[in-house]
Amino acid sequence: MLARLMDDIKSAPERLNTRRIELTHKLRQGAHTAKSSTAERLFDARVGALSKVEGLLDKVDELPVIKLVTGPAHNLAASRLDKATQPALEGYDELNARSVRDGLGELTRLQLVQLLRYESAHKARKTVIEAAEKAIAKLDQLPEPELPVATEVAPA
Repeated sequence: MLARLMDDIKSAPERLNTRRIELTHKLRQGAHTAKSSTAERLFDARVGALSKVEGLLDKVDELPVIKLVTGPAHNLAASRLDKATQPALEGYDELNARSVRDGLGELTRLQLVQLLRYESAHKARKTVIEAAEKAIAKLDQLPEPELPVATEVAPA
């Protein structure tokens, strides 16, 4: 019994270090997820606000006199919404699915979210949507930390 207690005491620093690494990884994963989530929420808020402005300005277009005043505002809101939702890949609308998939590796998580929403609203190519979702999932995961290799404790 005393030998087992001695073994437990000798292995305690290694067990504590392993637990520290595991907890640190969990905290980093949480911070990583929160950062990505915050950027996506800001994007959602911006696109949502621009969509609402554009919708309101569309309703105003029914009144000819007000249209003279709101025309420039409507054009500005529409162009800002297009710019906010445009994918980061240059010439996106002309790219085939394979070219889009090949370019996903160089995009940030937020750019992938933008691309995914744009693709879903326009061409809705299944292969592009699945590839973008996989790329987002891959970015959401931090690599697992390397845990120290357990060493055997010699009997006392």
